[in-house]
Amino acid sequence: SQPDWGTLPMAEPESWRFHLGVDGSGNVIFALPVEVPGKLEEAAPLLRLLRQVRFAPLSEERITWGEATVAGSPDAAS
Repeated sequence: SQPDWGTLPMAEPESWRFHLGVDGSGNVIFALPVEVPGKLEEAAPLLRLLRQVRFAPLSEERITWGEATVAGSPDAAS
């Protein structure tokens, strides 16, 4: 199942960047916030949702590394 982004209480239109590691099956096996050392507790719900994201599987079994950005919207708070 895909993550339910509507459950996030993102009252501020803030962007969060994460380092991601995705295995050959398309599962997120590593997610670490970028540049938010004082806000790790606020990032926890986002980390849980990112771990639920599934990407298309690859033909080889290796870890693919990248970054993802999650951005809040002023409309999401209403």
